[in-house]
Amino acid sequence: MHNTIKPATTFHRDTPLRVRKILEQARVQGTVLRLFYGDQNGRDWGEENDVCGYVGRSTGSIRVPLLLEPLRDDDVLISAPGGAPILDHCIVRIVHALTGHELWRRRNYRVPILYIKSGKDTFDVERQEQDKPCEAIARFPTYEAAAGYQAFIQGFTARPDQWRTLREYRREIELEQEAEEA
Repeated sequence: MHNTIKPATTFHRDTPLRVRKILEQARVQGTVLRLFYGDQNGRDWGEENDVCGYVGRSTGSIRVPLLLEPLRDDDVLISAPGGAPILDHCIVRIVHALTGHELWRRRNYRVPILYIKSGKDTFDVERQEQDKPCEAIARFPTYEAAAGYQAFIQGFTARPDQWRTLREYRREIELEQEAEEA
């Protein structure tokens, strides 16, 4: 009989211990997290993709944390197979995606300063950076859509209502397979 020990999750050497513990606990408990990425100065990059999900772990000899997409299936959340590696050393804030409870933030973290600017037929979300003019980062047809995006980027909502359904996920996989066969 062989003794096999599964290797632990491998984190970047610059990942704070508290972040490691939160990610590992979320992986074991099946908690959906909202991750905020940024730099060492606490500047939030304003990432909007691949920031909400379950924490998984890759296979192999070096097992890195993965972010698994949450999918809606009736009234239950499940995770998609596979996932994107988490830039664990670039995390500046972590929020429980379903409750909104903040689990951790860098001491120097700064919430992005965003404004909504009304145009002729659109609403732009602009970001204010220190000593720089405002820069449009997204455009929406309604004020409500712009405000929803602003709230998401600033971490006030995780928008689970906009997560894909299992049916949508499977259809996308089917379409990708059909495209490969053509």
